[in-house]
Amino acid sequence: MIDHLRQMSKEIINQAPKLALAVTERQNSRYPVLRTLASQLLPMRERLFCVFAEALTLDEEDRHKLLKEWGEEVGTILSMGLSLSLDAMLRELPDYRTLIGKVMRNEALELGLTAAEMYDVIEILDTSINDAVY
Repeated sequence: MIDHLRQMSKEIINQAPKLALAVTERQNSRYPVLRTLASQLLPMRERLFCVFAEALTLDEEDRHKLLKEWGEEVGTILSMGLSLSLDAMLRELPDYRTLIGKVMRNEALELGLTAAEMYDVIEILDTSINDAVY
């Protein structure tokens, strides 16, 4: 199973720039005021995709620690530098779930994962997203 998780993690990281741009475009269309901050938010969005990708290969304790560190880091940047709250970034998480899910689905098909194996991978992603929120 760990080989599948590593492969999915690698593919998400490879696609992180493209995925972050997709979130940026979606958020800019929903909230036009964010257009002025797009260049500052794009690297943070890309980093979050990488954090979720890394989380796939970690145990529960390390995953929780990684997401906590991300939240503290981004919360500080958003509140001090961009005058946004971490909640603003967390509202984007459905987009991350959808986009990462599509990458995972394609990788699962390519790797020939069973439904049970795919469910286990989705469970890790869902737990990671929940950890990011809480």
